[in-house]
Parts: sequence; C-alpha cells; structure tokens
Amino acid sequence: MFSWFLMKYIMLKINWNLLVINYTNTPVITVLKITSLVMFIYFCAKCIAHSLIFIRLRKQHAVIKPHDEPEFYRLVRKLVRKIGLKRTPALYYFSDKKPLIFTIGIFNPAVFISRKLLSGLNYSELTAVMSHELTHIKRKDGIFNRIMQFIPVLIPPALVLLFGRVMMMEQYTQLFWYLLTFVLLLSYRLFIYEGFNRDRETSCDDLTLKIINDPLLLAESIMKVWESGKNLPVYNWRLALASVRPFAADNSGHTGRIKRLINYRKPYLKIALKKLFVLSFAAGFIPLSIFVWDYNTGRIHAGMDLVVEKDKVKMKVESVVIQRMDRDDISIRVWTTKKPRASYYIKR
Repeated sequence: MFSWFLMKYIMLKINWNLLVINYTNTPVITVLKITSLVMFIYFCAKCIAHSLIFIRLRKQHAVIKPHDEPEFYRLVRKLVRKIGLKRTPALYYFSDKKPLIFTIGIFNPAVFISRKLLSGLNYSELTAVMSHELTHIKRKDGIFNRIMQFIPVLIPPALVLLFGRVMMMEQYTQLFWYLLTFVLLLSYRLFIYEGFNRDRETSCDDLTLKIINDPLLLAESIMKVWESGKNLPVYNWRLALASVRPFAADNSGHTGRIKRLINYRKPYLKIALKKLFVLSFAAGFIPLSIFVWDYNTGRIHAGMDLVVEKDKVKMKVESVVIQRMDRDDISIRVWTTKKPRASYYIKR
C-alpha cells in the first residue's frame, strides 16, 4: 500500500519538474493531471476558508435567543414545522450592512439577519423572507453548491479517461487539448454553474410560494430588502469567498425574480423537462462514456503474442495500452496474466 502511494508521489513529482523545466515537451496528459491536482487543492482551500469564515461569524455576532425576539422566534419555529426541518437552525444578529440576510454553512447552516431588517419588515414580509432562507436549508443547497464547485476538478481527468489514447497518439496538437479544456472549464463556470445558482433561487421561491401562496408578497419582500440595503456598504470579500448568495443582492438577479413572480405560473413543464434531461443524461452519456473509455484504453484480444527483445521470451498478452509515441521509439505498458503491471520499452 505504502509503496504504491510512494511511486505515485514520485511520478507526480517527476511530472511536475518536467512541467516547470520544459513545459513545451511535457505530455498533454501530464499537464491535465497536474491541472486537476491544482484545482483540487484550490477547492480544498476554499472549503477550509468557508469553515473559518463561518466560525468567525458565529464568534463575532450574537445569537438571537427566544426572549430577545419572541415573535420572530415563534414565526421561525412555525415555518420550520411547515417546511419539514428536523430542528430550528441557529439564528444570529448581523451588522446593518450588506447582506442584510443570508444563510451560510454546509452541514450545520445558520441564518444571519440584521436588526434593521427585523424592525423594517412587517410580519407577512418577514414570513416570506425567512421561508426563502429556510428552504435553502431544507434543500441542502450548501452541500450541493460544494458539489457543483468540485465538478470542474473532474473535467481534466475525464478528458484523459475518454480521449487518452488520442492524446498519446498525437492526432491533434497539444494546443487543441489545452483550448478544449479551457473552453469546457469556462463554459461550466459561466453557464452551468451560474444557471445552477439562478435555479437555486427560483426553486426556493417556488417552495416559498407553497407556504405563503402570494407571489406579489414575495416580490414586494425582495424589493424591500434590496432597497433597504441599496445605500449600505457592499459586503466584504470574505463572504464572497464563502460563496454566500444574499436574499436580494445585485448579483442574485433580483430583477428577473421579481418579473417572474409578477407573471407567476407554476413550473410544471420546467420540472418535467429537468427530470427528462437528467434521466436522458444518465441513460445515454454514462454508457457512451464507458464505451469510449474502453475503446481508448486500446484493448487487444487475448491470445496475442509479444516478443520482447531484452528477455528473448514470447509472452501471452492480455491487453496493451499505448503510453507515449515519439519519433524513434514507442513506449507501451503490458498487462500479462503473470505480472499484473509489467512495463516494457521497445525500440523500433
């Protein structure tokens, strides 16, 4: 076990040195693996930063206790029972600056709300606002947000698995694979991830309307929260680093949400199309990926003989995978029935 880990670490270090010293001759597969590793380290650092920011917020701000805001606390408990949460989340006062209300936390989320908002909203508006925040907790949006942020880490390894043989045979230039990886990562960030964030807010709006049953009240609450924080200082970079999505900030598309609520129609067709898309993706893409991966591993039928000049022995080969092809020689890896991972270097 430790020898396997040590060899992987040594190979990674060698590949990293090759990339730093002579990146032009570094294989595309090596660059993509290192890119994925760097992105994974960044993802872990962001998760740690999120946890530290959450701990700091809880230490800096006071907890809202039942005797401090009895009416507000009774409202939250009532909404918790309606939404179906197992327990009441932690509630904290927040300073009177942007964002005025937000939910933060992955496994044990908490709601932060400013005193200005508590005194500025009436009972109905506060019901709409808190219902929206509690539905974020019900849907476990903190966990799903981290999963969506982790997916870009898997894009470079997926290209290696699906098209590794094509890369090693150098049918296309290295620049093509670098541009393809960049385009996929950028497209995911600009379209898929941002679309997920917009859909997260609209889905919480739909769940909120099941409780208050008044689209105009929710639209009015969004507008009132936005106007209350319009002239306040922008929230600091720490909350942005923690991926906090405020209730009605400039970057949450509140204008589109309000227009949607004014002309609200229950999204039966949208939900059906989403389910159809997910089922089609699972039924079609996954088998296709398995087929392409199996093809790109370069499997050869059992029973093929291979002559190794070094040992002068004819061996039965189970499968062969091409690792790299240069101008004068070819390096391949051979899996045999006797030695599971025997590597050979053959001169042309």
